[in-house]
Amino acid sequence: MRELIQKHWINALGLSFVFTAFLYFLKLVVENDWLPLEVRIAAGVLLGITGLYSGYNYYKKEQHMLGETLAGIGIAILYSTIGYLSFSPEIQWSTGALMLSIIAVSSVVSFMAVKMDMRILFLISMIGALVTPFVIRASGTQDIPLFIYLLIINVTAIGVSISKKWIEMKVISFVMSLGLYATYYVIFDPEQWVRPFFYITSIFLVYIIGLLLSSAKEKNYNGLNLYLGIVNAINFVFWSNFIFKEFALPHAIPLLIVGTAFLTLGWVIYYLSGKAISMAFSAYTVLGILVMAIAASDLGQLYYENGMHYVISSSIWLLIIGITYAAGRFLQQSKFAYVAMMAYLLLIGFWYTVAWNVDWVEWYGIKYIPFLNPGAFVWMAMALLGFSFATFAEHDSTNDLPIRRTRIATFMAIVSHVVVGGLLTVQIMNLWEAYDIQSISKQLSLSLCWFVYALILFFWGNHSKNIFFKGLGAFVLLVSSCKVFFFDLDGPTSLQKIIFLLVIGGVTFIIGKVSSRGPEMISEGSEEEPHSSTDQTE
Repeated sequence: MRELIQKHWINALGLSFVFTAFLYFLKLVVENDWLPLEVRIAAGVLLGITGLYSGYNYYKKEQHMLGETLAGIGIAILYSTIGYLSFSPEIQWSTGALMLSIIAVSSVVSFMAVKMDMRILFLISMIGALVTPFVIRASGTQDIPLFIYLLIINVTAIGVSISKKWIEMKVISFVMSLGLYATYYVIFDPEQWVRPFFYITSIFLVYIIGLLLSSAKEKNYNGLNLYLGIVNAINFVFWSNFIFKEFALPHAIPLLIVGTAFLTLGWVIYYLSGKAISMAFSAYTVLGILVMAIAASDLGQLYYENGMHYVISSSIWLLIIGITYAAGRFLQQSKFAYVAMMAYLLLIGFWYTVAWNVDWVEWYGIKYIPFLNPGAFVWMAMALLGFSFATFAEHDSTNDLPIRRTRIATFMAIVSHVVVGGLLTVQIMNLWEAYDIQSISKQLSLSLCWFVYALILFFWGNHSKNIFFKGLGAFVLLVSSCKVFFFDLDGPTSLQKIIFLLVIGGVTFIIGKVSSRGPEMISEGSEEEPHSSTDQTE
């Protein structure tokens, strides 16, 4: 194809000028009403069929270049005639008629290109089809027919390009489609954002899928396909932001769309390429995560009411961290997992500074349900992810030092327990505030909750045979005790305080009993059982 272009590009440029002259002549005929409507239509169809027939005859006589050129011009004229019938204010064909006509002509073109290897014919006809809307312009009310016209042309161009590996056609159709979108956006100056955003999203998705299929067909996901994929995303983000800015809409939404599409595309490429980590997979995955991270910081700023912007931002960041961690586990790349851990710790620090400003949400008329509110969902998701980090670190085969594995696992588990403590604290505080509970002291209830939490930590320390959890439990126990003696008991004496002190004392006794059974005692007990059974046998 490179030799053909080098040899015939001047002739091709001349043909483009001749075809454009024909289109402008047709437009001039319409504007000056030189020929009746029926004559114009008949002349266009006749010229198109004549060019196609003449070209086919020359092609059979092995005059391939002349035959394909004439046939391509004939099909281009048919496309322009359909465009005139559809976009001309005198006729304005129905959407159904336009769609059937374009599909019929495109099917003929595709058949001739694929079965008869007519590359020049296909190139001329597609360029003619894409040039037509530049000259015979649709009105502002004909955006749907124009969209259908361009969609079918682009799908045809991409489909044949994939089938025959003609890379020039997908590049030309992509560039000209972007130019058409820009031209019509300026001309139409839309009053609503829905349709222009739908159209640019459609272009984005069509080329995302088309480039993916093209890469799979060529078994090459890098190079031109990767470049066009990134350019496609840049174009989508540019126009989306332009549209959303004009209509005062959040520009984080198109970023989320691009991020999701890139992450999906990266993993599809990973599977199609035989689970190999390629440049395309790495580029799409990293860019997807980066774009979603940028969107996360912006999307939350839209919903300040009740602190929901903190919930949204943290949730999206948590999702990004989870995806990164899952990718590291799946690909057996520990570096991804540890990067996710570091981001997780930063997110925990941020969440602990803002979580107290997040209000609850009413469900079905119920003012507040503990653990069933947006803030609680974030707390619980963070805790689950943290425990998963701890399990991974404990069994990470890439870490050759068992002591380091244990320390990392213990640290992540402790952080997760701290998150659980925060979850319990927030639920108690919100419950008292939501229902304005006056009969029971909120501070004493918080203290009791923390004593129970300390008991859980001691149980966990015994179960895991890890002294660090008992140390954390002891810390919580001491802090809670100080809170009770120096703050909660302040004020007049009451029966409620006596009852709480008794309950807290009982929980403390249970903690003492659990603490006496340390990890060493459990370990020794497990070793003594076989010994005692041997004695009985003797």
